[in-house]
Amino acid sequence: MTYSVIVPIFNEEERLINLLENFTSEFNENDEIILVNDFSTDGSASIILEWISNWSEKIDIRYIENESNMGVSYSRNVGIRAAKKDYILFLDADDTIVSDFKSKIERYVSLYGEIDLVRFNHNLSDMRGFEAKVFNAFESIPDEFIKSYYLHSSCTQIARRSLFEDVLYDESLVFGEDMLLVYQLIKKATSILVLPDVLYIYNFSTSSATNSMTPEQILKRIQSTVKFYDSILCEPSKFSQIYQNKKLREMGQQLMKLRIVDKFSYSKALNSYMSDFTGKWHNNGEKMDIFERFASSLSQNRMYVASMYALIYKIIKAAR
Repeated sequence: MTYSVIVPIFNEEERLINLLENFTSEFNENDEIILVNDFSTDGSASIILEWISNWSEKIDIRYIENESNMGVSYSRNVGIRAAKKDYILFLDADDTIVSDFKSKIERYVSLYGEIDLVRFNHNLSDMRGFEAKVFNAFESIPDEFIKSYYLHSSCTQIARRSLFEDVLYDESLVFGEDMLLVYQLIKKATSILVLPDVLYIYNFSTSSATNSMTPEQILKRIQSTVKFYDSILCEPSKFSQIYQNKKLREMGQQLMKLRIVDKFSYSKALNSYMSDFTGKWHNNGEKMDIFERFASSLSQNRMYVASMYALIYKIIKAAR
């Protein structure tokens, strides 16, 4: 098994050394590292070029510079088009993979044979305690995997390069582009290996962009959430109700964030999207199912509890 590791980079000079050291300990001359510099304005480029001069004889390194800042989805698509190895792995510059990443995956693959898509766990996962297993079709995957966040990230997998022949990231989305790509790949794959092992480590900083979004950015996330889930829901499957519930939950979470930063924008958005919360409730059983999921997901965060009740009151009032 050989790997094309695709890393989009934008102003990551403080994290690059750890990232590059991660590569040198895990990958070799049979793999390729594709670094896509998304028009960084700090010292990222000079760090990368110095590293390439020291390691290019030991690791196949491909360095690509975007002509302007195009975003993570565009940069990953550039990497996909450039990839040449058997499997594609995406890695964000501020995250890491565990030591012996390759050997752990290849040990499993040797037991199960040729695999199109290998999904593995991460340090923030809500899915634990299951056994490794191969599924041969999307609809054979158990509901609990779809309900959880195990299948959300495109970084927690390796995918056969041939699966990307007509699959790329949707560059119009600011949220959900990861989940949509994973969904499309799983739909194409004929062998999906799910692993319980934590092989990917997310490193979140308190200065992350998602922690200080403007009302306009939150609204774009809500719009992307609707577009992403509607693109899945237009293809009926046994998981349609699960995806509908997740859509409502994630829209609700974003609406709560919007209410905290801008109540006027929140009121306008709530009126615009009210039909998403009320239009699908055709009977009491379905209504209670969606209500309970939505309320439960929001109540996990005390910051949103008071706002949650206000939103639920409006939803119930509109549904009558």
